[in-house]
Amino acid sequence: MNLSRFFRIAALLLWQLHTSAFAQEEIRFNKGLTTGTVRGEVTTTIKTWQFRAQKGQRITITLAPIGGDKGTLTMTLYAYCGEEYGKPLISESLHWEGQLPCNDRYTIDVAPSVDAMKLARVQRYTLTVKII
Repeated sequence: MNLSRFFRIAALLLWQLHTSAFAQEEIRFNKGLTTGTVRGEVTTTIKTWQFRAQKGQRITITLAPIGGDKGTLTMTLYAYCGEEYGKPLISESLHWEGQLPCNDRYTIDVAPSVDAMKLARVQRYTLTVKII
């Protein structure tokens, strides 16, 4: 990869990370339910979802691509724990189970692969979050 192309791709990714911080959507849990499912799509941007949860709760997250190559999507879960910037609990995964470290908001970034971004391929998915 030549240097010019590298910097263009890096600039695109950084811009997407910057703009994704302002384009968050909420994962809502209906009253009495512990599971929230959303549908979305990404092409050349990262989609950010957020939710609130409590310390010690168990969580299961599943990112399920709809059609296409299942290896072109990834998710990253961030915990904020009172901080301005989140720390990744998991990265580049399609499924994760674990225990949450704090009472706070959490975000999940859903991202297409760099190859899918270059081709501007639409990647559809469902994202399921179960908290108990």
